[in-house]
Order: sequence, then C-alpha cells, then structure tokens
Amino acid sequence: MEQSRTDVRVEIAAELDSLFAPEIDGVIYSLDEVIGSPGLSASARAALRKISRKQSEISSSLRQEILRLKGERESEIEKIQEIRLVNPLTERELDILHEIDSGKSAKKIAEVLFLSEATVKSHTQSLYRKLGVNSRVAAINFATKAGILKSQ
Repeated sequence: MEQSRTDVRVEIAAELDSLFAPEIDGVIYSLDEVIGSPGLSASARAALRKISRKQSEISSSLRQEILRLKGERESEIEKIQEIRLVNPLTERELDILHEIDSGKSAKKIAEVLFLSEATVKSHTQSLYRKLGVNSRVAAINFATKAGILKSQ
C-alpha cells in the first residue's frame, strides 16, 4: 500500500513539473528580456524586477514542493533553492549549460556562442561551482533535477 502511495506522489510531482514549472520559468526569462530592453523607464524596470522576483519565488516554491513529493532529501532541496533564488545562474551560464546538454565540446560551444574557448571554460567552472558539481554529466543531472533543464 505504501509503495502505491509513493508512486502516486511521484506521478503527481511529474505532472506538476511538466505542466507548470517550465511555464513559470519561461515567464521569468521573458521578463528578464523585457527588463533589458532599451526605452523602459526606471520605474517600469523596477516594477518588472519586482514581478520577476515574485515569479522566481513562486517557481522556486513549486520546485520545492515537487521535489518533496518525489521524496528528495531536504538538503538537496535547500541546495536547489539556493541556486534558484540566492545565487542563480547567469544568462551566459544558462546558454553554456544548454550547449553542454546538447553534447557540444567547449571548442564547439565557443564557436556557437562567439566566445573564446577559455571564456567558455571559465563560465563552465562558475556553473559547476554554483551547482556544486565537478563534471558535465553531474551538471546536467543536477540542473534537470532543479528544473533548470527540462527532463529528457
């Protein structure tokens, strides 16, 4: 009986994750793009930043509950929350993470993003530090669990 209850929780968590988390995160990234657009007044930027922060908090809370439903350890949930709220990945780190996820080498990522290979490696090290990992596979696995990358 207990096993089936766990299965139901994991199923609900997976459904919540696939339905809501990507959309909420998408809104955050869209807001960030608008905030960076030229021509916005300082008050409009401030209002959008406030909305973006609130949206991040909602997304982070949803991620936290999804991970609890999946039975994730509290220490892992706290680590994920820190990355999503306290020390989030930069736009460039996210770009590089997505390229790593697609299997590209540092050299190929540098070509695609018009960066030097040394710059890609520097961003990758920063990414690893923030995620608390030391390899590409670990970064992808952790970022997927954290909802930064979509589940495969």
